Amino acid sequence: MDNTYVPIGHNFKTLYGTKHREKGIPFLCPTIDDLTGGMHPGTLSVLAGGPGSMKTTTSINIAYNAVKEGKNVCILTLEETPYFLYCKLMSRVSVDIGISLPVQEVVQNKLSYTDKQKLLDEVHPYFENMKGTIYFVGEEDFSLISKNSISKKLEEINNLLIERGKKYGDEGHGIDLLIIDHIQMLKYSNVLQKDEYRLLNEYVDYFRSQAISFLDTKKPIAVLLLSQTTREGYNYAKKNDGMYM
Repeated sequence: MDNTYVPIGHNFKTLYGTKHREKGIPFLCPTIDDLTGGMHPGTLSVLAGGPGSMKTTTSINIAYNAVKEGKNVCILTLEETPYFLYCKLMSRVSVDIGISLPVQEVVQNKLSYTDKQKLLDEVHPYFENMKGTIYFVGEEDFSLISKNSISKKLEEINNLLIERGKKYGDEGHGIDLLIIDHIQMLKYSNVLQKDEYRLLNEYVDYFRSQAISFLDTKKPIAVLLLSQTTREGYNYAKKNDGMYM
């Protein structure tokens, strides 16, 4: 094991121009993408908004755009089911191939016979044959949600993605972007009756560490946390120069 400490300044000339040369995963907001360069491996980003503010839909669009660039995405969905989100995804994919199936009709299984055949025979195969993909993990995939059980599930998904990538000649390529929808739902995993704010801070720290060294493999990934703001927090922010509680 090499324990030699090397100051970053000693390698700056070598590193500069090579680090962040690869484009980050876009937020799909041009102003933010211009400022940040997107979501790079090793970063944790937060998308916050009130109920019904399109956080989930936005994250699906971000994930799908990442897939089109060959990235693999894992979405931990704790509010809506994987099936529901996959239906939303299929509606989004349909736009790209010129079919445009309405999301509510896909979700509620109200498509006409012709459109249903287009969904099953054209839209679904089009997405499944992309180099990158999205795996959804829902609450029902856990007997008990904890940091340990999440890590085990992420390892399982990562290994499946590595195996999937082999048919594209992409060895060792697993999860590139992890999305959590949404972080506040993890307070219900509290079996030790911890203070919910402390518990959520522990999960934020856990996902931050995953971004820096995914599953302790020293592989950095991008992590996007969805966070649901409350009216209480909004009112607090109005009285405190925008500082959200």
